[in-house]
Amino acid sequence: MRYLILIPLILTTAIAHAQTEREWQAAILPVFKKIDPDADQEYLLPDRTRVDIMAGDHAIEIDFDHKMYEGIGQALYYGEATDRISGVLLLPKGEDEVEQKYIDRFWVATSRVRIDLWTVEPSEEEYRTSGVYELIRWRGPDHRQSIGHFMPPQRAVRPIGNTSGTFQTDSLRPSRNALLDALRRSRAEKTGEIQDEDDDND
Repeated sequence: MRYLILIPLILTTAIAHAQTEREWQAAILPVFKKIDPDADQEYLLPDRTRVDIMAGDHAIEIDFDHKMYEGIGQALYYGEATDRISGVLLLPKGEDEVEQKYIDRFWVATSRVRIDLWTVEPSEEEYRTSGVYELIRWRGPDHRQSIGHFMPPQRAVRPIGNTSGTFQTDSLRPSRNALLDALRRSRAEKTGEIQDEDDDND
């Protein structure tokens, strides 16, 4: 029983790992540099806190969409500390793009302060063939503008246990069927019961 409980935990870790904010930050920075060659990341303040991206007249905090309220607070502080306009860049967490509800809440939460918004999403023209994303600048709840394209951080493509293949997924969260298939294969290899694909087709 102990053996059976541990295996799913190992497989879950092996199949999927989420991109970090810093990985997204590094992928997005070149877009800002096209607008401002002096754009920088991890800008160190005197109190040892760091601004995720400094670009043009903006001090930008990067956060996953579900941490939007936290991001607003940090961005407001960074703006005051650097004498720049505060900005928040929201990232998708578990989906391909930022959930609309967080964008709507952003405008409500910031209705009385000056703070700008960016989001990222799959490029309509290039995503299906090459996985390209685009950086969106919002100039109000109903006005959005694409300001550049970039390749997002690599999604999970990792070997499972002792299997010879890899699992590739378009989602940050593996499907239940993928986990079950990986578990069955791992068990079969342990017991020597795995069959060649040619045998299955006979």
